[in-house]
Amino acid sequence: MPRTLQDEEPEFFAAPAGTRVRVLTGFSFAVIAGFVVFNVFLAREMHAPPRQFWPMVLAPCVGFAVVIPIVLHAWVRGYRLAPGELQVVRLGRINRFALAGLERAEFVPNALTGARKTWGNDGAGAITGNFRSEALGKFEVLATYPGRTVVLTWPDHRLVVSPEQPEKFAEAVRLRAGLRR
Repeated sequence: MPRTLQDEEPEFFAAPAGTRVRVLTGFSFAVIAGFVVFNVFLAREMHAPPRQFWPMVLAPCVGFAVVIPIVLHAWVRGYRLAPGELQVVRLGRINRFALAGLERAEFVPNALTGARKTWGNDGAGAITGNFRSEALGKFEVLATYPGRTVVLTWPDHRLVVSPEQPEKFAEAVRLRAGLRR
């Protein structure tokens, strides 16, 4: 019996972090660390007794308890092309998108240029959520590298992703979805 693309083994494409994601994630942690250092300095200058010193030093650490879950929740590890679907692999979960009905899969470098976030995360760990732009209209983003974007278009949905090899990924998606170039 001949093999079809539906029988193919899943194909994985990594999602490396681009400069925007690395800078915003690092900046988030640096700001919190800066507050910790500032509070240590302030507590020492005030000659705060231990009962006041430790709460002053540890209070900014609450920021880590907020930022770390945001980064881990947003993190996109990669994209898996499995039989009949695209799986966006994230920490502890997978977002699934059926390839049935897919109309286009195109490598569009910098597709996020001029986009405005309507809901989501703009770069701490990843760029995820709902966005809007003149070029694409309303769309969903699950990306880590804005310069390597692939736009996937269904009749009622548009998804922007950023695999490590965007041209190869777009071609693999088109092949698995039965689309012509």
